[in-house]
Amino acid sequence: MPYSASQWLVEPSWYKSGDSLRWSYRGGEGVGISPDEATLALTPGRDYFVSYLIQGVLPPRASLEVLPYFGSEDPIPFSSSGHSGIQEERVGVSGGFLLPAANPMYLTLQLATNSPAPISVTGSLHLFPLPY
Repeated sequence: MPYSASQWLVEPSWYKSGDSLRWSYRGGEGVGISPDEATLALTPGRDYFVSYLIQGVLPPRASLEVLPYFGSEDPIPFSSSGHSGIQEERVGVSGGFLLPAANPMYLTLQLATNSPAPISVTGSLHLFPLPY
């Protein structure tokens, strides 16, 4: 398999707390996607470096957190968060981590926010397969 990154963009939409981000394919190899466009299937036997940048428009004094899930019901401990100030503003949240995929594994990124209404979200995700 070539060592090119698999690139994905967040489907721009309004998301509420607990929603999994939905993805559109931009390029690369070795990663599949579920029919609901929320779960990425990693090629078994590879390790990946995962990098993401998620932006949301938050109301005043709100927070945004991105929780990665890796084939389990519990988020993996690589979440990141951001907060708005005293007015509505765009907040960016980024993160990166190594992820082993010894067996078929699945990755989703879920939002957590204290916003009472859905928020407008955009962003990107890159999966870099590491050489053997």
